Amino acid sequence: MNKIDYLELVLSLKKTHTELLNNDNLVVIDIRNAPKEVKKTKIKGSLEIPAKEIASRLEEIDKSKVVVVYDWNGGTDLGKVAQLILLKNGFDAYELSGGIEAWVGMSLPLDEL
Repeated sequence: MNKIDYLELVLSLKKTHTELLNNDNLVVIDIRNAPKEVKKTKIKGSLEIPAKEIASRLEEIDKSKVVVVYDWNGGTDLGKVAQLILLKNGFDAYELSGGIEAWVGMSLPLDEL
């Protein structure tokens, strides 16, 4: 695989913040493995299913919708691990580009925890 094909593949596995806004066909999942007092906020309307629990909580996720997971930022592997579990279980899953760090940086809607 050449570099261009690789980058196109990597980018095809992500959703942007713009794609999440005003999209009713998405389930957004906060997969951060941290207590609420550490996280403090989450993306408005997102589910909280820690990455370490996602395999055992698949029944809580609407399989008819596109699933987007997010972690602290795009540099961690937790989002990719959760996405892989979801893909292996038949979900149409993506990782949020930049994670919640970029979401907060763009002053997008949050829920307090």
